[in-house]
Amino acid sequence: MDNQINLSFADIEKQMFASVLEIFQRAMVEILLLIDEYLMAQRDKSRYEHKESKARTCITMVGEITIKR
Repeated sequence: MDNQINLSFADIEKQMFASVLEIFQRAMVEILLLIDEYLMAQRDKSRYEHKESKARTCITMVGEITIKR
């Protein structure tokens, strides 16, 4: 039985790059949500009120990310 894996260096590189982009996008969303929560907690509550949260898509250097803010 021949159990060879036919992956080229380019295939491995593409898969790794796609994985890193996905991880970066998730981290970016988490960081932006933490910043948003911090800013909401620190706002002047007598002047600014929280009305609603809605999804917003941002275009970044590594692709689109969607955050709910």
